[in-house]
Formats: sequence, C-alpha cells, structure tokens
Amino acid sequence: MNKVVLFICLLLALFNTTVAQEVISTQASAYIISKSCDNYGVSSKQFNNQALRSDLVLMRTKRKFRYQVECCSVDVTGLISIRIWRSTRFKRYSYRQASRDAVHAILFSGVSGKNGCVTQKPLLSTPKSLDAFKKIENDFFSKNGEWSKYTREASVATTLPQQIGDKKWKVYKVSISKDLLRKYLEEQKVIKTLNSGF
Repeated sequence: MNKVVLFICLLLALFNTTVAQEVISTQASAYIISKSCDNYGVSSKQFNNQALRSDLVLMRTKRKFRYQVECCSVDVTGLISIRIWRSTRFKRYSYRQASRDAVHAILFSGVSGKNGCVTQKPLLSTPKSLDAFKKIENDFFSKNGEWSKYTREASVATTLPQQIGDKKWKVYKVSISKDLLRKYLEEQKVIKTLNSGF
C-alpha cells in the first residue's frame, strides 16, 4: 500500500470526523473514514485495522472533552487528586463537569507525573478495551451514570497551574478513586484483572 496515500486518507478522515463530531455517531464516522479512503484508492478492508480505528475513536473523544489536567497527589489507596480546567469554558465551567472530565482523564488520557506524582497511565490503554468501553460509554457518562461514583470531592482550586497565569478561568481540584474505577471496568469485562495470566 502507498504509505503517502494512506497518510492523506487518514488526514482527510480526521478532518471530516472533526467537522461532524457533535452530530454523528461513531458508526457514521467510520463510514466517512471508509469513503475518504475509497476516494483515494485505499480500500475499506485495508483501512479496517482495529488498532487504527480505536486510535481515531480515542482522538475524537479527547477533542470532545478538551480539558487540561495537572496532578496534585496520589495516595496508597489509589485516590488521585488532580487540578482540571477547560480553556474553552472559562467561568462557565461547573464542578460537576469538572468531575466528569476528571474521570474521563483517568480512563482515556492518564495524568502526567508532576508535583511528586508518578505518571498515571490511562485505564483504557488497548484497542480492545477502548472498543469494549464504547458499548457502555453513553450510559456510563450519562447524567445519572456510574462515573459519579468514582469522584470523592470537587472544589475550586486555591493554587492555580502556572500555565494559566492571571486568566480568570475556573480550576477545580478533583479526587478520583482509580482503584474502584479499575474494579468496575474489570467487572464489566472491559479490561483484564491485574493478576490475569499469572
């Protein structure tokens, strides 16, 4: 396969998905990707790679949330405290949205090591786990979804991240129980248990 053609196909697919991300489903996004590839001589079958499709879904999900996080602390019980904010919402950013975004970060993007924190890898780190979670994602992140069970507290942060400076953005400090969230994902057969295979 011509790698240049495939790369162009991927860029077009991502562009089209970005434009339509708020109004179409993942299935419709996959259709757009396939059509873009077909137009450039790359068959849908060639493009239908599970890992690549999962990467596209993950990128689309991250664009939708658009938060930024900074680690505050990680304790031995698996409780992670982070500062979180959205540059696109400014003062309209609510504590409930911040809590939801914090859970999303633990699932999809992880948290970089800083302030003495060890880097936290995302719980959904494989194509298989991303595909499995997609089946329950809407219910999980719904208004009364399971996500709210894994945040312990959310308050306006008194210490702001350096990159914000004097901007009047709402920054929250949120604590998430990563271990309990991991257990839930294991029970839902989204990820394997830590001791599986031993």
